[in-house]
Amino acid sequence: MRGKSAPTDSVNDADRDLSVEAESKARRAISRLAAPQAAASQAAASAIPAPSVNFEGLSNQDNFNVFGFRVNPPDPVGDVGRNHYVEMINLVFGVYSKTGTLLLGPVDTGTLWTGFPIEDCTDPSRDPIVVYDQTADRWLLTQFTTRGLDDPTLPFYNCVAISQTGDPTGAYYRYAFSTGLNFPDYPKYGVYGNSYIITDRQFGPTVEYGIGVHALERAQMIKGNPNARYVSFFIDGNDPSLLPLVGDGLLPPDMDGPGNPRSNIAPIVGTQDDDYVYGATSDALNVWELNVKWARRNPQATLVFKVQLPVNEFDSNFPCAPTARDCLPQPGIVDPAQYLDILSYRQRPTWRLAYRKMQGYETLVTNQSVEVRPGIAGFAGTRSGVRSARRTRCTSKATTRPTTSTAGWARSRWTDGVTRRSGTASSTAPSCIRGSGTRVASRRIRSARCRSARGRSSPGAVCRRPRTRGGGTTPR
Repeated sequence: MRGKSAPTDSVNDADRDLSVEAESKARRAISRLAAPQAAASQAAASAIPAPSVNFEGLSNQDNFNVFGFRVNPPDPVGDVGRNHYVEMINLVFGVYSKTGTLLLGPVDTGTLWTGFPIEDCTDPSRDPIVVYDQTADRWLLTQFTTRGLDDPTLPFYNCVAISQTGDPTGAYYRYAFSTGLNFPDYPKYGVYGNSYIITDRQFGPTVEYGIGVHALERAQMIKGNPNARYVSFFIDGNDPSLLPLVGDGLLPPDMDGPGNPRSNIAPIVGTQDDDYVYGATSDALNVWELNVKWARRNPQATLVFKVQLPVNEFDSNFPCAPTARDCLPQPGIVDPAQYLDILSYRQRPTWRLAYRKMQGYETLVTNQSVEVRPGIAGFAGTRSGVRSARRTRCTSKATTRPTTSTAGWARSRWTDGVTRRSGTASSTAPSCIRGSGTRVASRRIRSARCRSARGRSSPGAVCRRPRTRGGGTTPR
């Protein structure tokens, strides 16, 4: 399970960074005096410690117990708060103490929206995401709707439940944000600045395809305001000049640590692979910028393609056979029907895009599922930085293939998560040469004033009021 640092009163990021820097200097001094011991010390320092807590989470048996059937894939996801760990899978969720005691569940995820005006949200629909908003001490539990897959005249929704307190076993405010007739596949969520941000892969009723980027009015949702607004953008994947820049998906930033970002302008990040089918001419990270100003009367929003960052070569298209995805062997598994699905068949980074404010700069880290070597799958990590002085986005060849020493760890993994903790990171800013990024002609996705609107989403910024219900619900 992944963790986010909750705010603490005793120490801040700057203090930790300074202590790490001092420790690093001390170690360098010792290494000059005792060079023969340096290699051994480095190996000991890099050893992975045992987990502090280890317990069984949810399983497909829980689906069978609740619904009478099992589902595949499980899509497990979880997050850590001040006092709880919340896990979601297709199609149930559970709440644990930090020592692993099950406090609630397994619960049918749809019961979060019992009595809600959008009945579609109560269905067992899949693709859950849970994120903990550590600065507000709130939980977001989400899923999409699927009734429109059976009836093409029905709209689709991203359903969001936000806890009314820091207790995820308590009551929730419920929301449903429409994507019109476009199915919002593979939704990914992030907490950033003044917004909750969603990205999804949208498929229309005929040939429509593109990437949706949505911002939700965070401050009003925390209050349970039924008139909380949202803005939506649609990046048209049928435009050959845009498809290489978005591929199969973009990631929203998600804050780690106690510090808020220095700007509400949110970086939205994707990858491109010149070995894939979307027409990219090089391997790169693509950075978009989402800027939302929640003005009292007329919120304004823009989504702009900002910069392309060159990276080391990688291949995101793993030659899975005989099927497209489930070909990853695992220790002790000999039946190919039980192999795991692979994510190295898409041009997209894997969730999350973890943001952290450091001393004097900011960082973003994520990873990409790749073919490490012929027939071997793994992950390549990506790291970029934002200098606060000039707001210059920079990277230093951040995407890398695992080396011989790390290939055993990286090979044949189904998915991965990455974050950065200030207590173990260098206090120096990432290598940044001004102008090292390739600036592509700035693309603005039809900026517009937000306006009250109903119906399906359209290209450009459209301000909508979600369907909500006051008072919330308590999971049962």
